Amino acid sequence: MDERTQLFQQVTHLFNNILGKFQAIENKPRDFGTGDLLSRSEIHVLAGIDENPLASVTDLAGKLGVTKGAISQMVGKLSGKGYVRKLHSVDDKKEILLALTAKGRLAAENHNEFHKQMFVLYCKDLSTEEAKTFLNILERIEKFTDDYLAQKFS
Repeated sequence: MDERTQLFQQVTHLFNNILGKFQAIENKPRDFGTGDLLSRSEIHVLAGIDENPLASVTDLAGKLGVTKGAISQMVGKLSGKGYVRKLHSVDDKKEILLALTAKGRLAAENHNEFHKQMFVLYCKDLSTEEAKTFLNILERIEKFTDDYLAQKFS
């Protein structure tokens, strides 16, 4: 086996290990500074609302790649916990718009900080060129996963 093939096997093995560990991190409920343990789904809905203030349930579902029913259910849960406010659209009283409460904003901000720390703390010594190369590799991996999910590969 040549050196390049060995390197790609090592990369594949390490990448799969990292994915599994990230999944374990993501699946562990965390307290994002509010005193409540929030699941991955809950915090990502809060982050989605934070990134898309006053989005409708339909818009948020599209952005997060989940069903309207899933968003509605999660928003109901988060609203009951005091993280989300549901507002009626001025233009269409049937349309529900989503906003974070102060507690929801705190959790979303701390979630963003958590993700920043994961990379800033461990990758701060990368040169600009190394960071660009890493970004390029991640973009290629994302393209592969998008194509795979779109059934371009079997």
